[in-house]
Amino acid sequence: MKVLLDEQVDVRMKSLLNDFEVYTLHDFDWLGLKNGALATQLHANDFQFLVTADKNIPFQQNLARIKFTLVLLDMPSLLWKNQLQFSPICDARLLAWSLSA
Repeated sequence: MKVLLDEQVDVRMKSLLNDFEVYTLHDFDWLGLKNGALATQLHANDFQFLVTADKNIPFQQNLARIKFTLVLLDMPSLLWKNQLQFSPICDARLLAWSLSA
């Protein structure tokens, strides 16, 4: 299963999601893409998951039309120590969703 980490998610998260093929925006030179263009790239490149901390995406995108699972990390701040605490939860949820797909 292919997972893309959005630009707010620390690239170190990539090494913690061991059960997946994980990429960052840096890997594809997609930094700065707006959400609509990013969704198009996710579809075109067969990504199943987008891990993000962008709480505006549900209000900016028609979630019924996207063909990937949006994993929203709702954290008090984007500090690495906060993201690190979410990594086991994120990994477990991704694994559960991938098994049910």
